[in-house]
Amino acid sequence: MFFEPVTTPCGHTFCKECLERCLDHRPNCPLCKQSLREYLKAGSYNPTVLLQDIMVAAFPAQLAERRELHQAEMAELSNLTTNIPIFVCTMSFPGVACPLHIFEPRYRLMIRRCQETGTRRFGMCIYENGKSFADYGCMLEIRQLELLADGRSLVDTIGGRRFRVLRRGHRDGYNTADIEYLEDKKASADGPTWCWWLISILPLDPSFQLRLFSSTSLHTRLAQLQRVLLALLQPSPEHSPQGFV
Repeated sequence: MFFEPVTTPCGHTFCKECLERCLDHRPNCPLCKQSLREYLKAGSYNPTVLLQDIMVAAFPAQLAERRELHQAEMAELSNLTTNIPIFVCTMSFPGVACPLHIFEPRYRLMIRRCQETGTRRFGMCIYENGKSFADYGCMLEIRQLELLADGRSLVDTIGGRRFRVLRRGHRDGYNTADIEYLEDKKASADGPTWCWWLISILPLDPSFQLRLFSSTSLHTRLAQLQRVLLALLQPSPEHSPQGFV
């Protein structure tokens, strides 16, 4: 029984997923070996409607069962905390672009699944000695994908949330992981207590203390305190204490 049948330019019919898996390894028809580079580059596998209608009419129960299995698999692949796909390659960071050249069959499959499920996300980790990949990584979101004629692809991604690996696994040749996302510790409404303690004990002019006290930006207060400490520890024209004390 064919599930989502597609017919190649050379006239052979396959299940869409079966054909895609074959083309991950070689850009040729699995039967006659004719080159399918242009077909592959187009990235459009239109269904063979006649054969699809025959499947619906002749094998309704089997087709419904196969469709349920496919939907369950897509739902599982859409989970962004359990068994997420892991690309083991390079360091990536939140908000920073990470261009990728995808050529390994396992990663072609992984990227395609990210596209099909609609998540357009996967985890990026570096290799770590003694482990298949590091304990920490960054989620990447696919922004743009360019398919090449031989099945390779150029993928433009950007870093998202950081995560910690809870459990490692494998799926169809590529790594997976159960993860938990990392969150920075949130400062209190008035910022860390030590900041106020430091302002109170440093030899600062009251007017400067008041300026720090009235500031509503924690970043500004910390930057000003850094200048004060540099002026006290390393007196120089650049870090003059004038105006602080």
